Formats: sequence, C-alpha cells, structure tokens
Amino acid sequence: MKLSNPAFPLLCGYGLFLAGLAQPLGAEDIIYQTDFSDFNAGQDQLAGREGWEGSHVGQGLHGIDEDIYVGQDHSAYLGGTPTDNQTDLVRVYHSFHEAVPQQAEIKRLQFQVLFGIVESLIGGYDTFSFVFYSETNEFLAALHFDTTEFDYGIWTDDGEEATYTGEVFLTDYLHLLTVEIDPQNNQWQADLDGIPIFETIAFTSQSANSPAPVGKIAAEWRISDPSDPGDNWLLFDDWRVTGTLETPGPPVPDLTTIQKLADGSIELRWNAVPQGQYRVYTSEDGLDWTPIDPLILTTDDSPQAFYTASPPSAISRRLYRVQPTGFQP
Repeated sequence: MKLSNPAFPLLCGYGLFLAGLAQPLGAEDIIYQTDFSDFNAGQDQLAGREGWEGSHVGQGLHGIDEDIYVGQDHSAYLGGTPTDNQTDLVRVYHSFHEAVPQQAEIKRLQFQVLFGIVESLIGGYDTFSFVFYSETNEFLAALHFDTTEFDYGIWTDDGEEATYTGEVFLTDYLHLLTVEIDPQNNQWQADLDGIPIFETIAFTSQSANSPAPVGKIAAEWRISDPSDPGDNWLLFDDWRVTGTLETPGPPVPDLTTIQKLADGSIELRWNAVPQGQYRVYTSEDGLDWTPIDPLILTTDDSPQAFYTASPPSAISRRLYRVQPTGFQP
C-alpha cells in the first residue's frame, strides 16, 4: 500500500474538520462501532478481529494504518496493487448478527462511516463500495463510489440494477456517509456530509416483499481491469452501526376450549409455545383481576396448556384470563 501518494496532504488537510462531524446518529441502540484504535497497525491486521472477515488475506490488500490523517490514530484501508492480474474484487466485511439480541427485530438500521478514496497514480481507476448483505451472504443493496472516467459518481444498487444518483464525491478527501434503512418497508436513504444523496427509495429487489435482514456490511474494491489494476485505495474510519431494536413479547394465548366438567369444575385449554410460562387470572367484574398460583408451564413437546378451576360456590359468574408471564392484566 502506497502511503507516499502526493495527493494525501489534501486528504489530511480536511481530516480534522470532517472527523468532528462523525457524531452519534441519535438515541438508538448501538449494535457495533469502532474507531479501530484497538487494532494493531499493519497489513492484514483487520480481518480476523472483532468479527471482521475478508478476502485475499495475507496479500496486504487491507489492514490498519496509523496516523494517516490529522485527528485520528488508527484507520482501516482497502486497496493497493494486487499481486496478480486476475483479481477483480477484494472485500472486507463485518458481521453484527450476533450483536443483535435473540428474537429482536431491527425496525430501523443506521450505518455511518468516515471514508476517503485516494485516486490512482498508476494503473486504472476502480470502484469502491459499501455493500449490505444478509447474515447468509445474500446481496441486498450497495452504494458504489465509481472513480472511472465515464461512470464517475455515486450509484445505488438494489441487486437487480445499478442506478446513477446524479451525485458525485471528491477523491483525496474525507467524506462522512450516513445510511438509514427501513427494513419493514424495504426503503432506505443516504447522505454525504449531511447533504442527501437520495431520499427514500426501494432498498433491495431481492425478496422485496419480505427481504432478509441486514447482517453484514462490507467495504469492497471492484477492479475495473484486472490486467491494469489501479493503485487507488479506500480509507475508512469511525464505523458505526446503530438501530431501533424491538423484542416482541410472547404471542397472545389462543384459547381453544372452555368447558364445564362433570364435577362442575371449569377447564381452560389454549395453544402454547414450548417452554412457555403462563399465569391464569380470575375476576368477578372484569375490572379487578386476581392471579392464580402456580404458574402453568409447558414443555418442548406441548402444543397446548390447560388449567382446571374448582367449581364456583355462590358466585353467579367468574371470568378467566390467561397471559404469558411478565405482562400485567
């Protein structure tokens, strides 16, 4: 990786100002964030740490730089000159699936990164991208920053078609990219340095009616001509993923039968979830409810739960309510 690129002083000159823009996106749940300060500096020091993986490990095509621009300690890089004339794609990616609590749904996902692209001095001009994948590696969408002569600019990609946004970026300059994804409605929007690149459009064409949730975000280097690779490269820092997380409560019990037995007792049966816990409540007026002990427990192979109440005495009526534990009537 060539750190002696004479264009770099321009990148450094704007670093202190733009680094100050990298602020939290708001009161969201932090899923993953890093400024790479805990990573060792050097080639191939990114993949294999903190959930980061990558292709072409051991070839020095990605790693951690130190003191590259003003105001930052460590930053990550992707690019350089491939060791062969066949490589057309190099990527590093971070998987954050395990950081999301089990059963939690991501209602809104935000991604923010500080990045700069140093253009080629030798060889061709290539494309750098931030790509969104499902946890099972299904391509969902991407933002391409194309440095080639005829397609220069920012492109969206929904997995079916790449579309020019009409916006451009500066090489040898630090930009702050902010992406917001609405998985529920399959929509997204993005801005660069606080200026919209595009507003609310379809996120992915892959299973658009029910797209897989984002589980990985990648930085990718697409080499336009493997026989003439550029020495351009991508610097990125302050990688931050946040989201609005929602953990659904237990499903509402579905009462299947309520019957009076021969001895006058009342039996309730309802559909249950395995390893569930349920509380039965009684009331005479539908306003004041009294919990009944013990809890009703279900097993792995128990699709139904039931409770048998003793026959009412002089009470003309009795109401029953079944709820998963942890919720008040």
